[in-house]
Amino acid sequence: MNDVDMQTMNEEGLTFKRVICDTKYGKVFLVQWNKYRELYSLERVDVRHFEERQTDVIKNFYHTNIINIYRYWYREKYVYILMDYCPVDLYRLVTVQGVISEQKFIQYSFEMLQSLKILHDKKFCHGNIRPSKFLIDRYNHIRICDFSNAVSASEVSESEFQKMKLDDIWSLGETFYYMLTGLLISDLYMTKKDAKSRNFANVKYPSSIPTEIAMMVSCCLQCKESNSLTIDDILRCSIYRRRRASSSSIPTQSMERFSSNSLRSLNVIVKPVLTRVISFK
Repeated sequence: MNDVDMQTMNEEGLTFKRVICDTKYGKVFLVQWNKYRELYSLERVDVRHFEERQTDVIKNFYHTNIINIYRYWYREKYVYILMDYCPVDLYRLVTVQGVISEQKFIQYSFEMLQSLKILHDKKFCHGNIRPSKFLIDRYNHIRICDFSNAVSASEVSESEFQKMKLDDIWSLGETFYYMLTGLLISDLYMTKKDAKSRNFANVKYPSSIPTEIAMMVSCCLQCKESNSLTIDDILRCSIYRRRRASSSSIPTQSMERFSSNSLRSLNVIVKPVLTRVISFK
């Protein structure tokens, strides 16, 4: 911590607790906002690498599963960003503790879908979905973060925006797969672009993974075949029935694309093809 850090914290009523981590262009501190006596994260970024666009994008959203930025200040060659404190992200959680249990997966994946639904409903794409972009807050809820690559529908053509939404869904499927297996599908190939061009209909899952969950993840990984899969479609999966009932943000429709009685219809999307298979013993 340097003199500018200490001066900024003193001027803004923040008490330093500890350094959370180093980032590519700065540091993240754990601080107490004395006005509210609550813990927050304070990120210091080199001003040359600060994307003010990120804070502008977040202003469009307010949701339990989206990170909140409360304030940011320019100080000399730095920008300080005050945001929600989240102790860990999904990547580190799985790396340290292992794969996610079934019940925890259902909770986390539902909240991840909710966060992405808000973005897509507001005509934004995230553009950089991966396990590290989903934080877990102190109350054990998911919060999506980092909107530096977000794109608005007004910035691109309709067809390009649809492609970007499907890219978000594919990357979410890859993140789900990582949560269940500890493996990133794109690590099997030279580039993520190469991975996205593959068909993962017969990628194998551990035998402990329920069929409904495996098929839901496979549908995300094959979303470009249907060219019409949406977050709402995935949220209608039968594994989310209980959570869906308590949420008013998911449209109810007479035909549930992912209902337990219509799993056969998934064969249209999840068709068997020859791909590189990951097997589990």
